[in-house]
Amino acid sequence: MKFSINHVTLITTFTILILSGLIFVSTPVFGSTSDYIKVGLKYSTTAVDSAEISCSAGLSLGTLDNGIYEELLPLAGYTQVSVIAKNGKIVVRSGDVILSLDIGVNGCFMPSDYNQEGIIKLNGTEYRGGISFFMNNNNTFNIINYITLDDYVKGVLNGEMHYAHPIEALKAQAVTARSYGAYNYNRHGSTGFDVCTTTHCQVYKGYTDEYTQTNKAVDETTGLEMYYDGKPVIGYYSKNSGGYTQNSEDVWNSVVGYLRAVRDEYSPLYPWEASFTFAELQSKLTAAGHSVGMISSVEITKRNESGAVDTLTFTGTGGTVKIEKEKIRTVLGAAIMKSTMFSFTDVFMKGQYQGNDLVSSGNGQAVDKIVVSNGSNTVNNPSAVYVLGSDGEVKLQEVSGLFVMNGKEAPASSSGLAISGGVQQTEITYNDPVIFMGAGYGHGIGMPQDSAIEMAKAGFSYSEILMYYFTGIEIK
Repeated sequence: MKFSINHVTLITTFTILILSGLIFVSTPVFGSTSDYIKVGLKYSTTAVDSAEISCSAGLSLGTLDNGIYEELLPLAGYTQVSVIAKNGKIVVRSGDVILSLDIGVNGCFMPSDYNQEGIIKLNGTEYRGGISFFMNNNNTFNIINYITLDDYVKGVLNGEMHYAHPIEALKAQAVTARSYGAYNYNRHGSTGFDVCTTTHCQVYKGYTDEYTQTNKAVDETTGLEMYYDGKPVIGYYSKNSGGYTQNSEDVWNSVVGYLRAVRDEYSPLYPWEASFTFAELQSKLTAAGHSVGMISSVEITKRNESGAVDTLTFTGTGGTVKIEKEKIRTVLGAAIMKSTMFSFTDVFMKGQYQGNDLVSSGNGQAVDKIVVSNGSNTVNNPSAVYVLGSDGEVKLQEVSGLFVMNGKEAPASSSGLAISGGVQQTEITYNDPVIFMGAGYGHGIGMPQDSAIEMAKAGFSYSEILMYYFTGIEIK
C-alpha cells in the first residue's frame, strides 16, 4: 500500500522542507483488530498537553488503521521527541525542529525496532507496542498504549496477582485477564481507547512490571480465552470469596450462565471489620441520594443463597431506606466494606423464638443458614462454616444437620452464634457505632484469586481452576 505524506512538515529555524510524494509500505504489526488492544495511560483528569516519547533505538512515526501500522516518517536518528498540544492539533518537536505540525487522529509512535519487540518510553516509563493519542476539546490529549493482547496481559499479571505465586495460578489469571481484555474492546471508546489502567478495568503497569514467571504464564497460555455456548466470556475475578462465590444476578441483577454461585472449598480465611457511627451512615446515605434522617437501626433483611447480604435496611426519623446487592459496598465504600459476606458484632435476631431461646423452624428441619460471630470475625455460609477446634486449627465444617443455640436469652444482644432454620430471619442492630464483621474481599463473581493460588498449591492445573469457578466454559 502506498501512502503519500503531504501533511508532515520539517521546520528548522532557517528552512522549511515539505515532504510529499514519498512512498512507504504498510506494515502489519499486530495482524488484525482482534490481536491488539488500546490502553488509556493518560486521560480525563490525567490528560496532558505535552509528553516526552523516547526509544534508544530511535523512533518511527506513522498511523494505525485496523491493526495495521503504516510508517510515515522514519525517525531512527531521533531517540527522543516532544509531543505538544497546540490549537487543537498534536505537534511533534525535537529541540528547535518541528517534525510534524499535526500527526492526525491515527498518529502513532513506534520504536524503530518494533519488529524486534523494541521498547518505547513515555516520560521515562517503558511500554511494549506503540504510543498514540486522542485530542480533547480543552487542548489536552489522552495518551494510549497500542499493544498486542498478550503483551497487554504481561503488563497486567503482576499487578493483579504477584509473580511469586504458583505458575498454574498465574496461568489461570492470565487466561482470565486475557478474556476480560478481549471482552472489553471499546469500553472507553468515547475517549479513544478500550481499557484503562486502574481497577475499573484491570491494573496495568506496562513493561516495567513484567517478570519472568508472569511472562511464562502468558506465553504458555498464548491466545487462550474462555468461551460459553460458543461466545467469549468476560473474565471476572476478585480477591477472596469468603467461602462462597456469587451468582451474577445476586450482585449485578443479570443472570449469566457461566457466573453461578460455587461453594468455595479452597478459600482461605479473610476476616475484616468496618465501623460506622449512625451519623456517618446518615452522611453516606445522603451523599447517595437517600434521606433517612437520624438513624435508629440497621437491619440485614435478606441474604442470597451464598449467604451474602442481599438487602441492608436503614431506619431513621425520616423513614426507611433499603440498599441492595453490590450497591451496599458502593454506598458505604467498597474499600471499607470489603464484601457483602458480613453480619454485626452485636445483633438481635428477628424470627422464630420458643420461650426465650432461638430455635429452628420447629419441625426438625436441618439448619440452612448460619451466622457465626466471635467478636473478631464473621462467616456467613448456608452450606459450611469455619470452626476453630480445640487443637487450635480452623477447619471447614458442613452445616447440614447442625443445630446450635446461642446460650443466651433471645432477643438479647449476642456476640455468640445465631442460627435460623426453615424460615429466613433478619438480623438487626441498634448500637451506635455499627460494627460490621465480614469475610472475603471483592464482588465474589467468577474466580477468587486467593482460592486459585490455594488450588495451584494443591496441584490443580489452570484449566481445572477456571472450570471450577466458571460454570460450563471452554478454554480455547
